[in-house]
Amino acid sequence: MKKRMHPRHLILGLLMLALLLALALPAPAQAQGEDFTWMLLTVTNESQFDYTLYLYGGTNYTLVVPPKTTTQFFVDKGWYAYSQVACNLTTNGTFDFTSTHYTINVPICGAPPSKSWNASLYYDTATDIRPIRIKIRNKTRLPIELYVRTLTEHHFMTFDPLETQELLLDNQDETYAYSYVACGELRSGYLLPRRGIPFDLECSGSNK
Repeated sequence: MKKRMHPRHLILGLLMLALLLALALPAPAQAQGEDFTWMLLTVTNESQFDYTLYLYGGTNYTLVVPPKTTTQFFVDKGWYAYSQVACNLTTNGTFDFTSTHYTINVPICGAPPSKSWNASLYYDTATDIRPIRIKIRNKTRLPIELYVRTLTEHHFMTFDPLETQELLLDNQDETYAYSYVACGELRSGYLLPRRGIPFDLECSGSNK
């Protein structure tokens, strides 16, 4: 003969089952957010070159972002020493990656750095890597070979008559020596590049 379960026992059993199920379910993500050991790093590379970031900390990373793309990475929280290559130039420093997210922007090479409303969670590579793009104009009707240099940077350029070219220099704060031959004369001097101001190759006043 089957025994009938008392309603009170049935209710108690259902309550115990519900409690066990509740304990087995994972807590909501937002309740666990403070316990996350990683952060989200977003890198936007607007330049025409690969951007490479080497991170050295509790965990080491090598992150590469192709030109004209945005990529996101999960990185362990913490402080990191870094070496970065942007616009084919390298700088070093430290990053504070102890927040839940961080953004790195790589602008077009030669562009000024952009700003963010929250500077503690944003970095623009042009803050430290400061190339400059200048326009060079051959104002003569003869071909010209130009040499622009510092102790560590060298550029050789050939211009057709009346041709204009652009040159990307590594450091907008550097003074560059230049030399070229125009109208049978050697011309030389020093160039301090300025954004938006072209550098003109000309004959001397007596040979114009």
